[in-house]
Amino acid sequence: MEINQPIFWKNKTVLITGHTGFKGTWLTLMLLKLGAKVIGISEPNTVVENFFYDQMNLQKQVQSGQLIEIRQDLALGLKLESSVDFVFHLAAQSAVGESYQDPVKTYQSNVMGSVYLLDWIQKQSNPPIVLFITTDKVYRKSESLSYREYDALGGFQDPYSTSKACADLIGQSYYESFYRSRNIRMAILRVGNVIGGGDGQNHRLVPDIMKHLFLNTSLEIRTAQAVRPWQSVFEILKIYLNVACYLSDQTPDLKIFNIGPSPEDHWTVQQILNYCFHLNETTAVDDFKPGQQARTVDSSPLFLSSDKIQSELKISITPNLQKTLDEAYKWYQTYYNRPGDILRVSQELVQKHVSV
Repeated sequence: MEINQPIFWKNKTVLITGHTGFKGTWLTLMLLKLGAKVIGISEPNTVVENFFYDQMNLQKQVQSGQLIEIRQDLALGLKLESSVDFVFHLAAQSAVGESYQDPVKTYQSNVMGSVYLLDWIQKQSNPPIVLFITTDKVYRKSESLSYREYDALGGFQDPYSTSKACADLIGQSYYESFYRSRNIRMAILRVGNVIGGGDGQNHRLVPDIMKHLFLNTSLEIRTAQAVRPWQSVFEILKIYLNVACYLSDQTPDLKIFNIGPSPEDHWTVQQILNYCFHLNETTAVDDFKPGQQARTVDSSPLFLSSDKIQSELKISITPNLQKTLDEAYKWYQTYYNRPGDILRVSQELVQKHVSV
């Protein structure tokens, strides 16, 4: 699928929920580079969660309405000067561990936050194209080697997964109940473990490894032999942008796509750990012994089939995990050792991945 992205996105108005998070900040940078007008709404999160956004000096470039948990405040608090062309719904409480500590907040954010956003959209006189982001963890656990879009949803294993499965179903319900009759275009995108520079969330593998390497913090590895669908944040966001372009040229409908990595990128946690230490020219992890600090976590392989999206959008998902880890390592190395250069390095990465 060939799209002239700068021409397509120039002067488009895009609403991003969760714009101050890891993926939201990179998406904001990419869309601004492409000439779009960005409106952002996010919860007032901690400094740790928003550290990347704050480093990028985006406050003056984004029309931002800090709405608490995107609940009923959305209808009252979001005053727009013009209609929105696209909505990217990224906002979520995305940490599995935190969902155990505060399941109520997780359900409020991921379920009711989605409900209020979807309801706000259907009340607009000129409703936008909607990209609704969920996760690989929405599927009911099965013996399938690779989950496909028609497989049953479940997510019963933890509050986070359940909340995202609920959000996915609610998105489908809103489409059939309200959006289809109004010819709204919408896609639900189920995505795996996204990695790259700029992720400040606690208890995530790559950020935790980098903090260990550069700050000598302790490193907890939960399940060293777990296999997950690791994916580059840039490749994922470029696919989001391609899906948005694709929807704009299609008969109004609901599209559901998995976005998973190439099979060659199905690495274990241990393989990622070893490669990051190799980049650091370190051969030993002094305070980590595989399995010693592991909690009860599902270690069974989790794969997503991307056949549908590759066929419909005529895109190719190729192996790139080593390159992704190389870029992430250099980003964190700059952030921890030369923080004054991090804005320049981030802008160079956007320039590299967004062809203008």
